[in-house]
Amino acid sequence: MMLRLFILLLLVTSACSVASENDDYSIILVNSFNESDFEVKMMYRLMTQVSELENVLVLTVPAYYADTVEDFDTDIRQTIRDNFEYQLRNLIQEKGKVNFSRLVAIGRHASVFIDTNPSLLPAAQRFFLHIDWQPKSGTLVRSDYEPELSYAQILTAFPDTDDILFIHGSLGLEQDDGLVQNFLSKVPAGIRVNYFNPVQSPQKTLNALNKSKAGTPIIYINYKYHERSWEAVHNWLTSQNKHPIFTIFAHNVNRYAGGAVVVPEKIADIAVALARGQTLAADTNNVVSLQFNAQQLEQWGIDSASLPPNAEVVNQTPSVYTLEMVLFIISFFLVIIIVMTVYMLYRAHLHNKNMANALAVADSANRSKSEFLANMSHEIRTPMNGVLGTLQLLERSDLGMQTKAQVNKALFSARNLLIIINDILDYSKIEANKLELAEQPFSLLEITESAVADLMILAESKGLHLTVDVDKSFRDGWLGDSVRVKQIIINLVSNAVKFTESGSVTIRLSTSQTGAEQEQVVIEVTDTGIGMNKAMQSKIFERFSQADTSSTRKFGGTGLGMSITQSLVAMMHGQLSLVSKEGQGTRVTVELPLPTAALAVAAGEPERLEAPDLTGMRILVAEDNMINQTIVESMLESTRASFDIVDNGKRAVDAVTTKQDPYDIVLMDIQMPVMDGVQACKEIKTLFPHLPVIALTADVMADEVQEFLQLGFDKHIGKPIDMNRLYAALAEVGANRKV
Repeated sequence: MMLRLFILLLLVTSACSVASENDDYSIILVNSFNESDFEVKMMYRLMTQVSELENVLVLTVPAYYADTVEDFDTDIRQTIRDNFEYQLRNLIQEKGKVNFSRLVAIGRHASVFIDTNPSLLPAAQRFFLHIDWQPKSGTLVRSDYEPELSYAQILTAFPDTDDILFIHGSLGLEQDDGLVQNFLSKVPAGIRVNYFNPVQSPQKTLNALNKSKAGTPIIYINYKYHERSWEAVHNWLTSQNKHPIFTIFAHNVNRYAGGAVVVPEKIADIAVALARGQTLAADTNNVVSLQFNAQQLEQWGIDSASLPPNAEVVNQTPSVYTLEMVLFIISFFLVIIIVMTVYMLYRAHLHNKNMANALAVADSANRSKSEFLANMSHEIRTPMNGVLGTLQLLERSDLGMQTKAQVNKALFSARNLLIIINDILDYSKIEANKLELAEQPFSLLEITESAVADLMILAESKGLHLTVDVDKSFRDGWLGDSVRVKQIIINLVSNAVKFTESGSVTIRLSTSQTGAEQEQVVIEVTDTGIGMNKAMQSKIFERFSQADTSSTRKFGGTGLGMSITQSLVAMMHGQLSLVSKEGQGTRVTVELPLPTAALAVAAGEPERLEAPDLTGMRILVAEDNMINQTIVESMLESTRASFDIVDNGKRAVDAVTTKQDPYDIVLMDIQMPVMDGVQACKEIKTLFPHLPVIALTADVMADEVQEFLQLGFDKHIGKPIDMNRLYAALAEVGANRKV
């Protein structure tokens, strides 16, 4: 099932054709993914069911199409519609006449897109889910919060209640005002509801809460409180124990007494039922559940036996994800990351084609494209940290042999995906002329063996012999950029393995004379694969292209590897040549005129570092992403150090300055709300210049790393976090502390 989910979403998003005998389709349109727990659960349930249906497509609303649509001019809106319809046509490009019978929109952004574009698939029946406003056309299926149910739940739990406090920070937006009025207009008879807006009157709200009678129920809607500056009120509510609090968000029930909440899995079930043509009662809400927090029933004197039959008691035991669930979540994140990568490549390729007609602005456009790719690299690396971090932790845990093998495969796939992302980043550097080559002595034999070790699993999985042949005349020891030379070897060998179904891939190392008695490195990669004709050979070094376009579905790849390899060889003043014949394999030869150098004898670094014993050390972690907080916490647990986690730079500075027992090290994210990591580092270093602060960030460009070190950070560890690098840095600080 997991594999089908993976393939389906990839096919839908990368605009591949859909083959089905039935030409009648339904579309489920969802909001753009925002990493919330609600969205993850809904999408997982949705894709699990849709993976069995060939005639139901799941698409995301075009980027940036939200409540601000009225601010777009006509041309922009038309461009967005054209782009959406273009992708839709690509999905059914192999079909003849196609009928879209049903169009189901889930959430505000998707519903706004459909509701403001009545000409889009006009023959399709339109259904709207999970919104609290009436669309201009189509059917609104009740599938959002219900004030009546919220009040009924409170009165069931507290029958003597006559006062209820309602807290929500309204910015005066249409959706905010509508939510507030919806609650205030449906108050039951005999009940007094006092509404407080912590955005407009934070102190008044705090005063009212402090003076309120103990036991008075509170309905708290904390939507984006951290963006609307009512954090003081939020902290009061989440830390108090004199009022039972009720919510409308399923992911918040575990911290409050309960709530009449929208269940994401139920929304997915209704959407699939509508897409399959089922008829549902429009006046019945099947997605709201009356949930009570088992951990707070006794605190508020709520008898579970007296709850209504349709009530659901949650959080009865600490939430523990099974290994299977963790692997499912990781797979879903991988799908999303690949979707982002494919979209990024498509946009970059389209932009590059348009640039052919605008030579006068080529330099400016290349800079913009490079900045875009660098920003996308950061955004992709953040969820990748959750994927790779979780897999590294699972790899080190006590697992059965079969599960261990599955985790190793997932880890191998995730690292391959990171290689693709790094290819994109390298491409942006090359385009902007920002890629710089290092110059230091290295062993070609060592980096070749390392590359072979990285690719041996892939080769063995296909039954291929991957060998290294060293010429008798070869003499090791060269001066150059070992990382980029290894990248050349990995690109050539991985390409050979990819296009070889049986036989072998051989790497041959030798030297040759370039004149004036100067030697050069010669690297030959020979395979027994599918080979190429002359036309294919002429296209293999083009960016975003593969030699045979029909091989894209079979063999995959970004089409960047060989282009980057050619650029790296050119930067080293070398030559790259190719000899191939269709059906008889390929040989690629790289000649690099590198200076020779003596190799220093150095102790080999262990392949895997164990967690250092940091008993007695105190660590502060500043990280705003909840998933990354969990990953770092799990990585630090085995070090036996004590640690605290804060979610912004301001709290990091406050923690360092107010902690009675000083911290020994600070792990600092860069991009955080309230105060970023750079400013927080400056303030900490001003007060405690000898306190080590390590940048823990997805900003990994060479100039960014150098800038962080110049600004005061002691070290830089990129995301996704490599546990070996983290443990090595912590061990070094621990050793210095003991001295």
